[in-house]
Amino acid sequence: MKFSYNWLKETLGFELTPQELAEGLAAVGFPVESITPLAPEITGVVVAELLEVKPHPNADRLSLTKVSDGSEVYSVVCGAHNIAPGDKVPLARIGAVLPDNFKIKRSKIRGVESEGMLCSAAELKLPLVQDSDGILQLPLTAQPGLDINAYLGLDDVILDIELTADRGDLLSLRGLAAEISAFLGKPFSLEAPEEIEGGKWGFPITIDTEACSFYTGRLIKGVKVAPSPLWLQLRLLACGMRPVNNIVDIANYVMLEWGHPLHTFDADKLPGQEITVRQALPAETMVTLDDKERQLDPGMMLITSGGRPVTIAGVMGSEDSEVDANTTNVLVEAAVFDAISVRRTAKALGISSEAGSRFEKGVDPAVTRIASLRATSLICQLAGGEAGELTSAGDDKASVRSIAVRMEDINGLLGTNITEEQAIGILNNLGLQVETHGDSLRVQVPSRRRDLELWQDISEEVGRLYGYDKIPASLPQGALTLGVRNDKQSLEWQVRQLLAGYGLYEVVP
Repeated sequence: MKFSYNWLKETLGFELTPQELAEGLAAVGFPVESITPLAPEITGVVVAELLEVKPHPNADRLSLTKVSDGSEVYSVVCGAHNIAPGDKVPLARIGAVLPDNFKIKRSKIRGVESEGMLCSAAELKLPLVQDSDGILQLPLTAQPGLDINAYLGLDDVILDIELTADRGDLLSLRGLAAEISAFLGKPFSLEAPEEIEGGKWGFPITIDTEACSFYTGRLIKGVKVAPSPLWLQLRLLACGMRPVNNIVDIANYVMLEWGHPLHTFDADKLPGQEITVRQALPAETMVTLDDKERQLDPGMMLITSGGRPVTIAGVMGSEDSEVDANTTNVLVEAAVFDAISVRRTAKALGISSEAGSRFEKGVDPAVTRIASLRATSLICQLAGGEAGELTSAGDDKASVRSIAVRMEDINGLLGTNITEEQAIGILNNLGLQVETHGDSLRVQVPSRRRDLELWQDISEEVGRLYGYDKIPASLPQGALTLGVRNDKQSLEWQVRQLLAGYGLYEVVP
């Protein structure tokens, strides 16, 4: 899994370098396969403010601009047409080096000297989504003179972390940050968003399959679909995801943050203005977002509206209900789908997706409402609109499990002399609550930790965080005892010996 180093650092406030963080993750069982820069090396590019834009005297398609980096004013010839006084843009000053070792030199363009270059996203090798081609538009709050790497977070690195199949909870900031904070020796929890006030409208939901235990929908009216802010696009890129638009990007961002996949519909394209979760009918088909017509089997779970499939649940949405530039009303889906059902469907259709990989490992029902609320809050903030009430069907009650384990068993399995106090501290740092009952520990397992089922699992957690490198090597020990026949076995043996002595052969039936 690819994840942003800067995002983890901002969340936890640690001082570890990327290499030190990678070593820490490897020590607790999650090696980092690679550490790669988010963007190519860029030097000498700063935030600048456009002061003046006027036509070039010798070229109709060029403009003469005056730009300030906060301390000096530069004359720059520019060929883009999406600029105006007051804009904040990236300025490559003389001596700057862009990707592919492209060096900026003082030059004359159609008889006019240019003291640098205003940069587009393409020239910075950033695959961003923009309203129009041309110069990269920075937020108007950007401070002139700031290095573009620091301002945009281009100094970030991407950690490619190897996760075990049973740790689906680590496919998120919430899970990864909790794991990192545990080996740093301090507990962590991601703060839930505050409730928002909105309209009183809802959206009818029906569940007609046991493969969906909980489904929520929230209708947001009056949104404006546009490219996401730069910080959001760059954060997705740092986690290996492609920006699309503000609505889709927010859903993906919340999935990365909380580990719970979301789906967004253009509500006006839903034919029935209601949602029904059911199994597919014989010979039913649907065109998915990748423009492929899918033949659906009766065992596959669907999200339908007006009797028509609009999503293969947990796998991929339909082309005719997707959010596009003309969307004004959005339905946000957050649900809990059966992991086995999603896995079988994805495998049968040959579809691999970020959402599907999380559903296949099982999602935490305790954060379904939280993820929906977080996405709703960000959509209203970044795309406008007003949210209605959260409509739900099914039950989101998370199962609470407890596991009893004795320190004698933990140390016996690990070959250690860990104290009860040490073990409780380790488990608390992992977010596990512990109660003592005589010589036994009773560990409360949060719903996100689906991998913890046996006392041996708890022992493994203690061992991981204690440090396997601290456990001394030792050979297995045990007393050997000679076997003794009971009376019946002794009689049988004597009879065999006697009969064999008379020349008889034993036949084994």
